[in-house]
Amino acid sequence: ERRRSAGAASSNLETLVIGRTEVDREDIRPLLAEPWERRQTEEAGSKLPGLRVTFLGGFRVWRGNYRLWSWPSGKAKSLFKYLVANRGRRVAKDQLIEVLWPECEPGAASANLKAAAHLLRRTLGIGLDGVDTGIVSRCLYVVFADGTYAIDPRVSMWVDAEEFERLWVEGRRLERGGKEAEAARTYEVAEALYQGDYM
Repeated sequence: ERRRSAGAASSNLETLVIGRTEVDREDIRPLLAEPWERRQTEEAGSKLPGLRVTFLGGFRVWRGNYRLWSWPSGKAKSLFKYLVANRGRRVAKDQLIEVLWPECEPGAASANLKAAAHLLRRTLGIGLDGVDTGIVSRCLYVVFADGTYAIDPRVSMWVDAEEFERLWVEGRRLERGGKEAEAARTYEVAEALYQGDYM
């Protein structure tokens, strides 16, 4: 019974992971996302509050315990989503321009990107004025270097889609190792994270 349960859960989760709009990657590698509570208590290298981001069933962002309800710019929001989806790597300015402003003249597109990055930093840093973050305010959460943008790697972040994929991969590993009961429990946790399509 446990073997059937783990197998069924694995099949369902594989459909969800492979079918997710954003996952067009050839490999689904285990991402080193940890539970949100642990990430919050083990923050290192940054005094900024951690970020929690959900994509499954709706795009939502929390900074610490504060939910960011308002996005003054749709492009700033799109920029953040793209950088989070590519977390752990630097994204070239030209790549972002191609994705976000494909038909815009290069000079104008570059100015638009700078403006969107500025608004994104302001949105993520709202309410932090006067707080000793130890980081220059213009670099809040988003860093720019050598023509690339990235989420500041010093900031702790938990992303539901990453945790979902991590659990799915872990479940597959346990299942292949003959640990059907543990695999089934892992799949159940992953399924609980899936609140809807990737937004």
